[in-house]
Amino acid sequence: MFTKALLAFLIFSIFSAQAMIGDGWTPFASSNMNRDPDIHKIMTTGIMSFVSKASQQNAIKSTDWTLQKVNSIDVQVTDSVKYRLNLALKNTENKQMNVVLIVNKDASTNEIKLLSWEIVNSPPQGKQKFLQNL
Repeated sequence: MFTKALLAFLIFSIFSAQAMIGDGWTPFASSNMNRDPDIHKIMTTGIMSFVSKASQQNAIKSTDWTLQKVNSIDVQVTDSVKYRLNLALKNTENKQMNVVLIVNKDASTNEIKLLSWEIVNSPPQGKQKFLQNL
């Protein structure tokens, strides 16, 4: 319990110097991208889980989506660390879409899990919105 609380406090301290967003999310500075050893694993796990879930639910047809650009990342620290990933994805057919993924990293087990996803646009069909709580 002490280790879990200490880890949460340390993670919170890293982000406390940054301005808080009104809903409890803190912007993840791009300068932290290379300092956070887990961020790439968190993004990869989030994208792979999203592609799997969204294709199973017929929200997307292709399963070969990869990261094109990080639009923004926000962090929320509670008893775990939640990452709100706003990402631009593309597939081998050069189709693009923007997604918002909420990915949780459990502080005690280090388990990374996709909590929810939303397609905020998917050209050329226009704006589609699928909010899925898993």
